[in-house]
Amino acid sequence: MRYQIYLLNRAEEKTRLEHFRIQAGRLRQSFARIDAVNADQVQVSSELSHYDETNNAQHYYRSLTMSEIATYVSHRFAWQRMLDDDVDFAIVLEDDVLLANSFAYLARTIAELEQPWHVLKLAEPYARVKSKGIERCGAATLVRYPDIPLGTSAYVITREGAEAMLRWSEGFYRPLDVDFQWAWQPGLKVRGIRPYPVQVSHRLGRAEKPVALMRKHQVRRVVALKEGLKYRWQRRLQNVK
Repeated sequence: MRYQIYLLNRAEEKTRLEHFRIQAGRLRQSFARIDAVNADQVQVSSELSHYDETNNAQHYYRSLTMSEIATYVSHRFAWQRMLDDDVDFAIVLEDDVLLANSFAYLARTIAELEQPWHVLKLAEPYARVKSKGIERCGAATLVRYPDIPLGTSAYVITREGAEAMLRWSEGFYRPLDVDFQWAWQPGLKVRGIRPYPVQVSHRLGRAEKPVALMRKHQVRRVVALKEGLKYRWQRRLQNVK
């Protein structure tokens, strides 16, 4: 199976790029850099964002920040790049990650998986969630989540998954990690690999946690209640399958 590692990195973040290059070199991993979008670029280019404000107002409890929009657009670049490169799967990383030694064997582990999947979570930068092992592969375990963890710092995505997400996000209105939680809408199977081969460097900085964002931004309480109930009900149906 053909694959590529893509690192999302903004032009001004040269220190992060060098930090990652050292890690990748230690593990003998090659990678391609994706020129990530910053919030200022999104503000001056509405065509770039694909952000749907109307659906956001109707179906999400707050407006997205410019940073969240920029993050989503940057990941769209990575998905399109993997299709252009004609690879079977891509390992997509943000530039504040720390690679464990097991990362060197990740591609081999993925190639040996028998259970179907579209996205594999490789890290949990926020709160840990429960998971259930569904396949053993060497020292790693493929897991299924009752509630998919937040964060987009490190994941694997198949060609089919990238195509589905590009279609789905033509007019996105939630943060990317929340869209992964609603995986049944774009038609994704989101799983995880444990122990996680990637951690997040708090020294390099992290985006604000969702709770902090709720405190800072105006919350649409009726929308939050309606969408929260819908999510819990649909998630329960999906977990029964």
